[in-house]
Amino acid sequence: MKTMFALMIALVSLAANADGFPEPGLYKVTGNISSKEMPMMARTTETEQCIKENQFIDNPEGWMQQQPGQECDIVSYDVADGSISMEMNCTLDQGGTATMQGSGTYTTTTFQLKNRMNIDSGGMKMQIETDVKGERQGSC
Repeated sequence: MKTMFALMIALVSLAANADGFPEPGLYKVTGNISSKEMPMMARTTETEQCIKENQFIDNPEGWMQQQPGQECDIVSYDVADGSISMEMNCTLDQGGTATMQGSGTYTTTTFQLKNRMNIDSGGMKMQIETDVKGERQGSC
């Protein structure tokens, strides 16, 4: 799950690096994870991430292939007019698949993305919901 959370932050940073979107800089990123099937995995995490201009825009698929434990394909990724919408499918190294759908908003100094992941692995199906928020703290 840590890998999927890192992937979501990176997808948000795709939006944060194009002209007219959140400014590059240091962002405080807060993520809430929950699952009805596995309530013990519910948690809130806080990290800081330096989002650089054009960090992932040129090749998001290439970035995702570098994530350990998964191979993902972007089905759709639309960022415009303060809104983010995305969908992707992943094959997990330990066996199984995951699909993720997300939507959110952004301003010049903030972003928010809500995601729903459906995981089918080892005969177990579960849904994980995440809420990721970022707020610019200053320069990197």
